[in-house]
Amino acid sequence: MFRASAALIAILLLAPHALGASPPKVPAQKTPAISKSVNEDDEDDDEDDDEDDVEDDNDDDEEDAALGTIEGHVTLASDNLLRGLTQTMHQPSLQAGFDWSGPYDLWVSTNATNVKFEESQASVEFDGALGLRHELGENGPALSLGVLYYWYFNDRDRSSWDVPFSAEYRGFTLEIDYSPRWNGTRAHAWYLNLGYEHELPLAFTGGLAAGYSVFPDGARSPNYADFKVSLKRELFGLELEVDGIFTRLQKIRQVDYDFDTELEELRDDETVWGGSRAVFSVTKRF
Repeated sequence: MFRASAALIAILLLAPHALGASPPKVPAQKTPAISKSVNEDDEDDDEDDDEDDVEDDNDDDEEDAALGTIEGHVTLASDNLLRGLTQTMHQPSLQAGFDWSGPYDLWVSTNATNVKFEESQASVEFDGALGLRHELGENGPALSLGVLYYWYFNDRDRSSWDVPFSAEYRGFTLEIDYSPRWNGTRAHAWYLNLGYEHELPLAFTGGLAAGYSVFPDGARSPNYADFKVSLKRELFGLELEVDGIFTRLQKIRQVDYDFDTELEELRDDETVWGGSRAVFSVTKRF
């Protein structure tokens, strides 16, 4: 009986295969669904990475904005003229400096150059300035106010300082400078300048400017006017410029000034400070 039962069980187990019945189906693995899920995860990761990159870039931009921007320059010129008067006795000039603009409309500017005067041992001039610059609206004028100090190596008595103000609007620039201690003296001085720049064909930029120097206390020179015509163009990363400089007087008399009383003596000898002059310069900015 045991053998019959075993045989019956064997027949029951083998019967389905013998009759061609299909084996039990194993649930199919949902590979496509798994792949889709993996792809979605990858896309989410990529989006997260992109968002992280954008956030990092924004953080870098905010950090740069917080630190401000700095620009350097080096200029080689055939002469160095300030307000129409030579600062090198018409000899070549090498200038270098940095300009920084930061948050809250702050700016700082420095410049160093060689100088040469007839009655001075000064050989190097260093200028340092700081101030505020603010634009009035999107299309409004840009206003700037600062303090500028001139320091002369080997002739500190010549050092002086200015309070420069400027307004820029659509190519026009109005400049008003006041110096309570002009050229190392206790004489006051004012300087007014109006300029205009306009883009020309072939990537040139042309400019016109007229200035007027006023010495209410009769400093070392009488009042005089200066004029400037400029043409510049960028070429191979260099800024090339040629200027025509004209002063109202070719010869300006020097005076001896008694600070305690009045103008004491006007000497007869005359020194050529201004006149008409062409100045060529090459500037590299970085």
